[in-house]
Amino acid sequence: MNHYVSVWANAMSIADARPEGYAKDITLRYPILMPFKGNKIQITLDNFTGKEPVTFHQVTLAKTTKKEDVDASTITQVTFDGQKELTLEPGQSIVSDEIEMDVERGEFVSVSIYLGDYTQMRCAVTTIGPLTKGFYALGNQCDVDVMPRDFYKEIVWFYFLSRVDLFTDEKNQCVLCYGDSITAQNWPEELQLRLFEANSNLTCVRRAVSGARVLRQYDCTMYEAYGLKGKTRFPHEIGIAGCDSMIILQGINDFIHPVGVETNPFRPWSDLPDAKTLIEDGLMYYADYAHEHGYKNIYIGTLLPIKGWRTYQPFRNELRKEVNEWIRTTDKIEGYVDFDKAVQNPEDIDCLRKDCDSGDHLHPSPNGYKEMAKAAFEFLTK
Repeated sequence: MNHYVSVWANAMSIADARPEGYAKDITLRYPILMPFKGNKIQITLDNFTGKEPVTFHQVTLAKTTKKEDVDASTITQVTFDGQKELTLEPGQSIVSDEIEMDVERGEFVSVSIYLGDYTQMRCAVTTIGPLTKGFYALGNQCDVDVMPRDFYKEIVWFYFLSRVDLFTDEKNQCVLCYGDSITAQNWPEELQLRLFEANSNLTCVRRAVSGARVLRQYDCTMYEAYGLKGKTRFPHEIGIAGCDSMIILQGINDFIHPVGVETNPFRPWSDLPDAKTLIEDGLMYYADYAHEHGYKNIYIGTLLPIKGWRTYQPFRNELRKEVNEWIRTTDKIEGYVDFDKAVQNPEDIDCLRKDCDSGDHLHPSPNGYKEMAKAAFEFLTK
């Protein structure tokens, strides 16, 4: 028996507001690792946060030869309800028709998207990691194997493409990693590489938005790229094929963002929740909603040390520790990944370990993300 499994995913959030927030006559190309062998692929295009219709004039799929280039003999037209071109209204998404393509474990497949008309480049998210690659080029390059060297550029923004699903063996499954900037950075892809190198029948995908909070969102232009609040994001983002498990790592932004309107007019103290509210209205909402929608294993990650961060104050740390104590002791979820313990400094557990600190005392270093991936891998495979 075979089924579809999501092998790549991204949150559909809001791109940074910029005067040049429109594009015309460009091709986006995204190479995706195939962690399993399979023979059919479907992709999902999404205009979840858009405020204007988006027309996709052509979309193709091809096997990747090297980062931005593809094998010309494998270029395949992607259709949607039999049509080559489609328009998505604001809030709409669509799953493609099945694309017949035999892929081997470890191959990369590239999705190319051509936007011919003026297009609002709003529905997007930025992520980084060892597997993250994105490119754009001028003109329609969907049927071109070698990107024109004078007219393309690497990017870390992912527009409109929210999911890639592979038809593969029934034993293969996916784990969803959900969160904020720490999850939008390296550790989910480091985890994916660990699972791949272990020849596991598990892979993972990511739905994460830098700056996102559980209970609040910014409705101002300055910070709207920080994403939607949990009750708006979560129902849209947990639709992952071949997935009944997730790791949630979110909540620290709810505690560290509020500084008072005297310091920042968009970050009032009234936005600061107590730990009980974050747990009951946020983390428990996630767990209950996911359980009700078919997820069997809800794992929550403990919040990482924050001492030294620019808005650090002891009361914020106490809120963090109170939430972590609940995560470690509750029977409302199926387990937890102790990210806090994986990267804390044993000489001061409220700080990141020096080799795990990026330097801002909030986000881990590349080594810190590897330690987080190790903790998640050991938890999932124990």
